[in-house]
Amino acid sequence: MQQQTPLNKLQVAPENSRKTNVTARQEELKASIKAYGLLQPLLVRPADQKGHFFVVDGQRRLLALKALAKDKVLKPTISVKCEQIDPEIAQELSLTANVQTQAMHPADQFDAFFEMSQKNISIRDISARFGISEKTVKQRLKLASVSPQFLAQYREGEMSLEQLEAFTLSEDQEKQETVWSQLNDWQKNPHQIKAMLTEKKVSSSDHRVRFITLEAYKKAGGHMEADLFSEDIYLSNLELIEKLVSDKVSKTAKAVEAEGWGFVEVSSKYEYDFVQQYNRIWPEPVELGDKDAERLKAVEDEIERLQDMYNEADADNQDGLDEKLDTLEIEKEQLEEKKEAYTKEQKANAGAYVSYRHGEIFITRGLVEASAPTSANKKEARPKKEISERLLERLTAHKTLALQDVLSNSPQIGFDLMLCEMVKNTFQDNLGQSGSCFHLRMDSASLPRDDESLKDSFATANRQKAFEKWASILRTDNGAVLYEAVSSMKQEQKMKLLAFCFAGCLDVVIPPKAHFTQSRQDTVNWLADLLKLDMTQYWKPTAALYFNHIAKDNILNAVKDVKGVKVADTLKKLKKSELAKEAENRLENSGWLPTPLQVGLYEPE
Repeated sequence: MQQQTPLNKLQVAPENSRKTNVTARQEELKASIKAYGLLQPLLVRPADQKGHFFVVDGQRRLLALKALAKDKVLKPTISVKCEQIDPEIAQELSLTANVQTQAMHPADQFDAFFEMSQKNISIRDISARFGISEKTVKQRLKLASVSPQFLAQYREGEMSLEQLEAFTLSEDQEKQETVWSQLNDWQKNPHQIKAMLTEKKVSSSDHRVRFITLEAYKKAGGHMEADLFSEDIYLSNLELIEKLVSDKVSKTAKAVEAEGWGFVEVSSKYEYDFVQQYNRIWPEPVELGDKDAERLKAVEDEIERLQDMYNEADADNQDGLDEKLDTLEIEKEQLEEKKEAYTKEQKANAGAYVSYRHGEIFITRGLVEASAPTSANKKEARPKKEISERLLERLTAHKTLALQDVLSNSPQIGFDLMLCEMVKNTFQDNLGQSGSCFHLRMDSASLPRDDESLKDSFATANRQKAFEKWASILRTDNGAVLYEAVSSMKQEQKMKLLAFCFAGCLDVVIPPKAHFTQSRQDTVNWLADLLKLDMTQYWKPTAALYFNHIAKDNILNAVKDVKGVKVADTLKKLKKSELAKEAENRLENSGWLPTPLQVGLYEPE
């Protein structure tokens, strides 16, 4: 029997079967009732108080109605459609109603939203009627535009929602279906689908985009497409990106030209062979002014004092000293740079090379023709640093472990490199000087012992697994037996074992106060590219590993590189510990790396 009952005389029945998530998606339900009214009557039975009723089925609708009354959208006395039932079967009906209720399949909702949009109902109106955000409406409309073949597979449970979302990166349904047909079963994951659909586009996390900034690309008229299901943005105008990179490099080159060099070469891509065809001259030592000399002495004394405190402090107090030490070491570096300068005569007879590589401008000064005499002063020009020597040691330790891991899995390269090292030692009088990254005496790499993160790293875990595997094969106390075990291996297995053992000789760690020549640094970069090292697989920018150990301004610069100036500005007022954690969250999965780990970074095609 149907009836109209005032809202303020209805309450939830004690026998109602639904006890969990009774207010789930209440905003959507409120919006629907507000737009269309109550479409189904509530099932009720008489309450103890005369004229009042218990709602046996429809408590979510009842709670949504009461919430609307509380919001003063509806009057508390508004009449509600109800249907009175037999109190004897109230609990049974409540259970039956909840069991029979089945939520609409998401794909049906996608289609329904699409039909509404085709009737010129705006995204804002759809959002208001169903109590969901406009972004959610856009997402569901986007999913409705995917190939009907995939929507059918999604309905049948043959495709996941994540796979369906990946296909929204292209509006070309024919291309979507072509990509799907080209993938093997093990490749049909969202990451691979996205990679194939965006192969001619550039992600906003690309080092070139971070270099030129999204704002500059957009201002230049570049087209961008946002992934509605992630924070990724894709740029489709590759020529414009390359032009903006080139323009930014050229702008820096003009400033270098103003320094008075005899020639300045410019390139939007760093060419190692170009630099190698030249000899180098180096800046001459100059005296610091009295003010700078006094300040340098004060900074060095303060660093020494704080370093003693750091060594004696516990972990909690060390964090507080890190920022002070980092700031002082950067200032020390800047003051020491003033001890060297190129003379006007040197500049007039030499040149500079301005180029771009992996998100940074590289400036190589002091280039002279190979036939020209070079200065006897062979001291390398020190690059500017924004990190402390201790942090540099930790970062290069992680890079050492990563290089060891990839070399362990590159037998042929390992063999060739080992042969090269032997050739260098054997024919050193007949060969020119060149940097090396290996200790042929099978010395272990000089990893810092106080860094727990190295023990837990991905590279360490990989090397340990491989070590245990080889140890089980080779375990013996008898040299003759060992020789038989090794000599009886197949050639392929010998090569793999050689690569694993030789990788342990690799060492590119830069300990505090150490100075390495540019040729050695170039060798490290060349080796990383040869082994196709992707450092993002081995190291992530976290608060513990990085942001807690650099100055606040440098944390903001990192956020600015990835997320832009506006995002970085919103974080300026945070305390350093909060900022470090926020930077970790913002840069998660961004592929961002600090400079010591960027150099030599291999980026897959």
